[in-house]
Amino acid sequence: METEGYFLLIPFIINILLVGFLLTRGDDAFHRVNRAFSLWVISICFWYSQLILETVTVHDSQLLIALFRISLVGEWVIPSFFVYFVMCFTNEKITFRRRLLIVVPAVFFASLIFIDCYVPKLVVNTIRFNVYGSSSKSVIYVMYTFIAWFAYFIVYISWGIGMLVGHILRTTVALYDRRWRNVIKQSDFLLATGGILIFILGLTIDIIIPIVSSRVFPISSITTLIMVGFVGYLLYRVETS
Repeated sequence: METEGYFLLIPFIINILLVGFLLTRGDDAFHRVNRAFSLWVISICFWYSQLILETVTVHDSQLLIALFRISLVGEWVIPSFFVYFVMCFTNEKITFRRRLLIVVPAVFFASLIFIDCYVPKLVVNTIRFNVYGSSSKSVIYVMYTFIAWFAYFIVYISWGIGMLVGHILRTTVALYDRRWRNVIKQSDFLLATGGILIFILGLTIDIIIPIVSSRVFPISSITTLIMVGFVGYLLYRVETS
């Protein structure tokens, strides 16, 4: 494993520990938010598993492609899980139509990856070796499939950010529901929102940079620590205050 891989294990492990912590806490009202956040964090962990895999020495190319496909299944549903989390986080009503908008594209892109196992070069074009080190490699996607997914990413991330900003503009109290025992002040909600936006910016940069330039150390591996710290602390504080 390249040195970068060991550094990437840090956010991966922290995210997994946070998920385990949140899923064991909270009453029924808080479990909804905790589960939604945990789903999003788990999908982010799939993103890091791919980045870690890129630094590990694997000589069997077919095994390598299979492992990359597994990580892509979780990674490519990040936008839908983000929108679902934001809806729960801002106490938005999740109608049947909204559920379809969350589920359908996630199932579609995940299905494409499974179909890619039987229809070669539908998603994964090839694996490029020695990209930035002796053991490194990266996935080269089929361009039209990647463009479709990236459009989905941009639209859904923008949708989620729009809901966050809209919630900030129209209310002075966040995370309020008559079933819940506590409320969260706007200032605390802003910190969590800021952490989310910082992570989204880092993730977007990580996706774009390899396309237009040479690969660099993933910025999102740093910004994710800010995000999970702020949001995780906020969810814990809501429950225990």
